[in-house]
Amino acid sequence: MARSTPLCVTVMVALVALLQPAATNSFVSSSSRLLASASRRGTSGARRANGQATTMLFFKNKNKPLITSLTGRDAFTGILAEHPDKIVVVKFYAGFCKACKAMSPKFKQVAQQYVTEQETGVNAKTGEPSTRAQDFVFSEIEFMANRDLCKSLGIKRLPAVHFYYGSHGKVEDFVCGPKKVIRLKDKLSMYSAHGMKAHTGEPAPVFADDVTTDISKMYSTRKEAELKEELEVMSDSISDALEAAVEVQNAADDLEAIAESVSWVLGQELEASSDATDRQPNSTRISS
Repeated sequence: MARSTPLCVTVMVALVALLQPAATNSFVSSSSRLLASASRRGTSGARRANGQATTMLFFKNKNKPLITSLTGRDAFTGILAEHPDKIVVVKFYAGFCKACKAMSPKFKQVAQQYVTEQETGVNAKTGEPSTRAQDFVFSEIEFMANRDLCKSLGIKRLPAVHFYYGSHGKVEDFVCGPKKVIRLKDKLSMYSAHGMKAHTGEPAPVFADDVTTDISKMYSTRKEAELKEELEVMSDSISDALEAAVEVQNAADDLEAIAESVSWVLGQELEASSDATDRQPNSTRISS
């Protein structure tokens, strides 16, 4: 004898049969919306690639790092030689440095902005073609792994940022913590707008070892100038002292003449007094 199907099961089967078309339609509708959204994003991306700002094209060369990590003197001089017409921006940092860790994402963000614009040729803020007069290469050097190199580059405080450019050598060097990242942005903006015309200083050797002789000459020249200035000051002081001494001597002579005059007057008064005393009688007459 066949068993009858429970009523609850029969109801559930009926509900599934009724809801299945609606669920299928909902799934199709959701899928259609997702496809339409993806299509719109693709079209928008194509429009941006054809003339407006986009960061997607930055990844067209996936093998090219945003910031190149350098180890050793050869790697450092190699990147300078590879980019003689670009400003090589080098960040010096250390793993133990808290300020360096805080600075790292800010430096990466700045590098992303400039490298993206160089890659796309489009200003990310305005959507207009880039008008930058100078391109940049961003790199970094870890202090503990490159102590000798950092010493030869004159690194004394961290985090630090140096700018190097071809035959100009080092054009900028400054301490740049997370709170002073605006200084990095300002210098990048200045060189970006005016190129190397923004550099008003003298060309500086890349390595501190190369400036030893120059520093000695500069120090000697400076000491000579300081000595000359001190001698001139001393000469003026001596002249002033001699003039003062002459004035004192003249004053002394005047005082001596005055003293002689006073002495002569006093002598005359004493003589007059003595004569008057001699003419007086020796006794006093008493009238009767």
